[in-house]
Amino acid sequence: MMQSKRFVLFSLLLLSVLLFGCCGKKIEGVKIGEQAKDFYLPDQTGKVYSLAGNKGSVVLIRFWADWCPNCKEEMPRIDGVYRNLKDKGFVVLGVNVKQGEEAVSAFVKEYKISFPTPMDKDATVAKIYGVVGLPTTFIVDKDGKIREKVMGDMTREDVEKLVMPLL
Repeated sequence: MMQSKRFVLFSLLLLSVLLFGCCGKKIEGVKIGEQAKDFYLPDQTGKVYSLAGNKGSVVLIRFWADWCPNCKEEMPRIDGVYRNLKDKGFVVLGVNVKQGEEAVSAFVKEYKISFPTPMDKDATVAKIYGVVGLPTTFIVDKDGKIREKVMGDMTREDVEKLVMPLL
């Protein structure tokens, strides 16, 4: 048990270094209760998505990559919640970090993801949000404020519990 915890911590540290570099840079990020930072990112087809374009909706921003085991497991769960709640004002933006069109398209097709998957190819948005490991999820309320930040695993029930009261 202790070895697996050490492995997870080492993996998160390694991921942080790979994604954001090391030494001397403090990652600030957004904080719960603050206004979410807007962004404009293209998906694998070239369509551009923004957070501001979803004002008035509850938005789940999911930072992910196709090599992330938790992402493979959880993205279909999140998609199920999205399909059930999208008519009630729930939006998911699955922001892919540091990958290209081919990888994102293949993942979306394989896992039958129906929500938008904009690409943060240089991790600029991930850095602004203070993402230090994948997956990382933010819940943004209808007024554009960050309500939750979750690093790592999320079950379908976790997503519903965080989102439902905000709809």
